[in-house]
Amino acid sequence: MAKQGCNITVADIKSLSIPIYDGDIESIGMPDGVKKLGEMVAKAQAIVIASPEYNGSISSPLKNTIDWLSRLRPVPLESKPVLLMGATLGMFGANRGLLHSRDCFERLLAFVYPEGFGLSKAAEAFNADGEFADSKQVER
Repeated sequence: MAKQGCNITVADIKSLSIPIYDGDIESIGMPDGVKKLGEMVAKAQAIVIASPEYNGSISSPLKNTIDWLSRLRPVPLESKPVLLMGATLGMFGANRGLLHSRDCFERLLAFVYPEGFGLSKAAEAFNADGEFADSKQVER
């Protein structure tokens, strides 16, 4: 997929079948999905993470993925520019989840852009065509 001169690769975490992090699994060998994602991240010039907020924090699938990536050597997230985006059904625009996510990425020495994108009331944010219902969101 390309847009405005950029090559975009979408990593669907579900399709990679990454297990819940477990040191016992790691001791046997890195799961193929983790290795594949690590290669994708290592090749990328920048990373955009889009994740929901779970109970005011980072989503468990995202945290699990970060934990696995942190075990690869070299750590593929180190020095990568990362843009965080989140959505929530509540009013806070995923800001709490984005903050917790930022901490995880920064601990791995990724450069997290100062501004992310948080979408509040996600269930009401789109029209029937899948477009933003509020034109202000398009501007953001």
